[in-house]
Amino acid sequence: KYDEALRAFKKLSSILPESTEVIYHIADLLDILDDVEGSIEWFGRLITRVPTDANALARLGSLYTRIGDESQAFHYHLKSYRYYPVNMDVISWLGAYFVKCEMYEKAVEYFQRAYEIQPAEVKWKLMVASCYRRTGLYRQAKELYESIHRSHPENVECLRYIVHICGDLGLQDEALQYR
Repeated sequence: KYDEALRAFKKLSSILPESTEVIYHIADLLDILDDVEGSIEWFGRLITRVPTDANALARLGSLYTRIGDESQAFHYHLKSYRYYPVNMDVISWLGAYFVKCEMYEKAVEYFQRAYEIQPAEVKWKLMVASCYRRTGLYRQAKELYESIHRSHPENVECLRYIVHICGDLGLQDEALQYR
């Protein structure tokens, strides 16, 4: 009964206009009800009262992503990261943003951070290696792919990239050992 809850929180907001908890619940309910503009407005109110709330900043970033405002999305995700640099959704978003902008060196920073937080998750190392490859650091990428292969020999994606990068480097004989 989200609509009823929203009405109740808005009524409560008129009684307790400074309550950050009430403001948060209104913003959250508007998001659930897919009123993105309304949710942005209320999360904006929330961060004026609690400007270091990393969760609210991340939510604003996600909302701006949904409406296609990349610059605002970047702004709020980056602010969120500064206050809470271990939110994996924010780290992943920032890394992907820099890849999309073809700023691979910056993307590496975020994917390496993600790997530090989740060392068992192979995708972060693969993302770092991909960024190395895209910046032309083929030897570094190859070494990282080989390291990944040693620790995750079942990872087909990694094998495919090793073969591809060996081909790019003119190492066809070496590529054969991975096929």
